[in-house]
Amino acid sequence: MPLKAEGQVEWTQRFKKNYERYNGQRASIRLRIFEILKKMHEEPTTWLRNFEKLHDSVCDIYRDKITQGDRLIFSPSDGLLLVDVGPHEIMEEFQDLGNKAKKEILLDKSKVPQWFLSNSNSSNFRDAPWLNSINDSIFDNSEMRWLYEEELSESWVQFLDIQQAELKDRIFNRLKVPGEFEFHLILGGAGTGKTIVLLNLALSLASAGRNVVCQFNEQVLKYLNSGAQKVPGSGFSMQPGSVVLLDDPHSYSDFKQKIAEARKVEARALVVALDPFQWTERRVYEKFNDLIQISQPIEHKLHVCYRQSHAVGQQALDLTNTVLEKTSPFIIEAKIDDHKKHFNPLKKICVDDVSFVDSGGRYRVYDSNLTENFNMEFKRFLAREDRWTHWHPMLILFDPAGTTMPTDWVETIRGHNILYKSTNQISKIRGSEFQEIVLLISERTWLKLHEGVQGVGSMDWEKLIGLHTILTRSKDTTLIFISKSS
Repeated sequence: MPLKAEGQVEWTQRFKKNYERYNGQRASIRLRIFEILKKMHEEPTTWLRNFEKLHDSVCDIYRDKITQGDRLIFSPSDGLLLVDVGPHEIMEEFQDLGNKAKKEILLDKSKVPQWFLSNSNSSNFRDAPWLNSINDSIFDNSEMRWLYEEELSESWVQFLDIQQAELKDRIFNRLKVPGEFEFHLILGGAGTGKTIVLLNLALSLASAGRNVVCQFNEQVLKYLNSGAQKVPGSGFSMQPGSVVLLDDPHSYSDFKQKIAEARKVEARALVVALDPFQWTERRVYEKFNDLIQISQPIEHKLHVCYRQSHAVGQQALDLTNTVLEKTSPFIIEAKIDDHKKHFNPLKKICVDDVSFVDSGGRYRVYDSNLTENFNMEFKRFLAREDRWTHWHPMLILFDPAGTTMPTDWVETIRGHNILYKSTNQISKIRGSEFQEIVLLISERTWLKLHEGVQGVGSMDWEKLIGLHTILTRSKDTTLIFISKSS
């Protein structure tokens, strides 16, 4: 039975609910659905022969394998109806229901949202002609971000791409059983899924009965707990035999202390997720490299950023690269080169090698008529139908050294779930993400960013390198307003 027209992929409320609760590789579910759709178009008369049919007088229901233990059940009536997903026994559970209950489940359905059928990681799907019959504009290169997975729901908070899911599984398979102490270090740029890998690892370990300790900062916990699953083991102290998951240690000193503490208490493992360019100390990279050589962690690298659109993510990384290349704590050329020698290997992982799944995004810089342009952009923002409700959709930051948050801006955003902070409060936003970022900075800071400073002091270095954290919080829109007032 071919897919007759766009929009004939639906899901039952039962499927939607269990999909959001699914603790495996959700990307594999979507990829498998793409494969089913492909068969529908390529083999319109015989495609159902590939699947096991449920013997039922009420409806046509088929089962497909997602993983060794998980199954998808669907109905081919009037297109494709996704009925349920979960452990292999879901088909038997559905079969055991009464006829009335089955009919109620199948009738309680709705069209799947656009994000569910967009942005597959596989070029085979991206290039497939049959996909055009679903949505001709799914892969259009515009400044709009095509939504990826559950971006409009709380499930987005814990979504893993295939790369991240495979990494989570590798670590989980090592740590789900007792053993000698292991130190795992996950390195990657912003948006590559480090924190979400830790969250899913914690959920899997807790489900397997392991003692999990999650040490995340307060703001990250608020963000993660806005999702469908709460963070297990949050706020706990390290214990013998526990698996300790540490996200984005605040400083090098904190990082070093946690390694020593985990070994001392005889934890089963310490797993640290880190983007070292969110540390703002001037000469931290030398010490970091020395510690890594001594502690010998099992290193994991993440390069694919699916949580930011290219237009905003690449601009953020380009500005980070500008700071690292043009600004230095030193004046003497030999010391500048030595400093670069220490951070360049990290820069290659966390800046240079980061790639983006989504090609859209909106990046704008305004240096005049700031309030007029802010009002115009905020009006556009309010017109978005995809604004988050589970978390702050917009973050506004202002540089207190050269700007103040305009009173009329505060009045404009009131009542719209907008978070605003000063750039001195970076610790309050680390690890979180927002659909849109608005940054109000002084012209002096903007010039320093682009022109660079040799022999920079601690305060200016922290401000300039701190822009890496700020600008990588945005998913699809970054707006920079440059104030020329002193």
